[in-house]
Amino acid sequence: MVPLPLFGQYWSEAGRHPCFIIVDHKLAGFVLINRHGACDRPVNWSVAELFVSYPYRRKGVATIIMERIFKLHQGFWHIKYHPKNAANKIFWNKLVRSVSNGCYEIVEGNECYFDGTASQVLIFKI
Repeated sequence: MVPLPLFGQYWSEAGRHPCFIIVDHKLAGFVLINRHGACDRPVNWSVAELFVSYPYRRKGVATIIMERIFKLHQGFWHIKYHPKNAANKIFWNKLVRSVSNGCYEIVEGNECYFDGTASQVLIFKI
């Protein structure tokens, strides 16, 4: 998760965009995107956080919202994930394979997770 002091910057700092996910007039989650790269490759946009609350998971909500975000914010994307988080790995790889027409790379990120595992970063252009 984004540390609380950084959360406020999504409303005041250029290049940071908070997006609330609303389903049937109810808050279903949020997405935070920014321009901070997760590896040493060109980047225009990066997913800092994606959260979908439990009642809305496995219903295509995250896929729909991310496809809309990619259309709004075109360029080079970085999506970082923990390689041991199987659900995240499957979700992001499937989505990126689809939106990039299979034209993407997976590289090691600049930072390790709290458990010492190197992050994986999906790099693609929309």
